Amino acid sequence: MAIVRNKLMVELYPTVQDVCEVISHAGAFHQGQEEKYLEAIKACIEKRLEELKQPKGGG
Repeated sequence: MAIVRNKLMVELYPTVQDVCEVISHAGAFHQGQEEKYLEAIKACIEKRLEELKQPKGGG
């Protein structure tokens, strides 16, 4: 039985420019749903920004 996967593999240096390029080009894998895809990324970014605003525990 054949297994068909729509798989995106990326190797990048974690620079802002590279990350932004990956986000922009990965939309091609979500044709017709790019807005939903970008909103999900936006939600993850906003969540992480809120985490960074929290006081650090420990010491």
